[in-house]
Order: sequence, then C-alpha cells, then structure tokens
Amino acid sequence: MSDCTVDHCVTCGQFLPPLRATRAKRHIGSFCSNSCWRTYQKTPAHLFWRYVNKNGPVQVHCPELGPCWIWTGKRRRETHDYGLVHACDGTHRQVRAHRYSWELHNGSLDSELKILHLCDNPPCVNPAHLRPGTQAENVRDMDDKGRRVSRPLKGEQNPCSRFTEEDVVNIREAYAIGFTQTELMFIFEADQASVSNIVNGRIWKHVGGPIIRCKRPDLTRLVGTNNHNAKLNPDKVRYARAAYAAGVPVSQLVRELGVNESSMRRVVYGTAWRHVT
Repeated sequence: MSDCTVDHCVTCGQFLPPLRATRAKRHIGSFCSNSCWRTYQKTPAHLFWRYVNKNGPVQVHCPELGPCWIWTGKRRRETHDYGLVHACDGTHRQVRAHRYSWELHNGSLDSELKILHLCDNPPCVNPAHLRPGTQAENVRDMDDKGRRVSRPLKGEQNPCSRFTEEDVVNIREAYAIGFTQTELMFIFEADQASVSNIVNGRIWKHVGGPIIRCKRPDLTRLVGTNNHNAKLNPDKVRYARAAYAAGVPVSQLVRELGVNESSMRRVVYGTAWRHVT
C-alpha cells in the first residue's frame, strides 16, 4: 500500500487509486504519473519548496508547534530577514516568503491582512507557525512580547554600529593632537564622512572626547582683490562699466582686459564685483 495522503493528482486532478499513487520527493504531494511529477517540478510551488529547510529549530516558548521551516532563499536585511519570493500572478513582484507559504496552503488572503509568526522567527515559513491578522494585532503582539524598539538604538546598542565608544574617544583624541581625517580613515578602516561626523560631534554625541568643530571659511574675504585668482581690480571694473555704458561692446572689453566673456558680462551687468560702485 502507498503512503499517499491525497485522493487526487496534484497536477491534473485525476483520482488516485492507492496502488497507482507515486509518492513525490520532499513529501509534497501525490501524482498519477511521472509526467505529472515532471510537470509539477516546473511550477512556482515546487521552486518554492526547493528553498525550504524543514529541519529548523524548535522555539523554546512554543515547542508544541514543532520545528520551524527555514527559508534558505533570498532575504532582505531591511525587513529583519524575512524571505522574498516572486509572485505567481505574472507581475514579477516580490512577496514575503511566509505569506506565500500561508496562501499556498490556505488560499488567497486579503491584501489588508498581515501574516503573523507564532514562533517569532522571521525566516520561518511553516504554515502551522503562521496566522493571519491585522496590523494592529501585529503591533500588539510585538509589544506584548517586548520586541518593539520605541526609539532608535544609538551607539554600541545598534547592531549596525561599526565603532565602539572607545574607538570614538580615540578618534577624537587623535584628531585633537594633529592626526588628519585621512590618516584616521586608514587607522580605523572607516570612511571620511563617518570620521568627520565623529570629530565634529554630529554623531556619537553621548560619548566623551575632545570635539573640534570645523569652521566654515568666511567667503566675504574672497571677494574682489582678496581672491588670489582675481584678474580685475576696482579701477578696471569701473572702467569696464563706464565703457559698456558708453557703447563699447563686451567683446572689445574682453580683449582689452584679458578676461573671458562670461566674467565680463557679469561685471558690466553688476552680478559680479557688486561691492564696487
């Protein structure tokens, strides 16, 4: 006798006499022939089960639910390791793997409903560990189990932190005694933006160490002849404006004063050297 657990072929729906049933690999279902099994191998459902490990851990707080079925395919760290799988509606959109598993076993679900984990294990796709619920129920369940972070984690409490408090203090002290930000980049294997934010106190504000804020240059000092790249002086500017007002073309002033046409037009129009009257 076969160990078949269904009465109809998964692929074609034909009635399965016990002696004709062929047990499929991975214990997914029963088929009336090898051709139906080969056809099923190409379906999205079969591709889904290729990335499921049914020998996952048993959660301590719910051992009665049995082991988790761990999704071994694509995941996203931004979504707390929830699995991702392509939808079967032809849109090529990505859906959560645990939602796909629940709909595969129980049918389609209203888009407003969420799929909640009873085992609190994000990569688990075991339908026995899942239940539908609203977003409010999801948040309430998260609060009851103490898994909600009410405020952003800062410093070493943040699992994405690349520095320790000791590193931050060392960076600030090294910068205060003369190390450059470029040197600190290589010493602490960090990017320049992070080093700059640390030494200027824009991040890790709760950690000590000397903070040396970089002052922005006073751009008013670079006006006119204070700019070492300036090719004109106040006398030449007044001459250019008077000549242009008298009808001298800009091209002639360009050749005479040795500046480009764009700069000369800004001078005679008053958008450059505005402090000269």
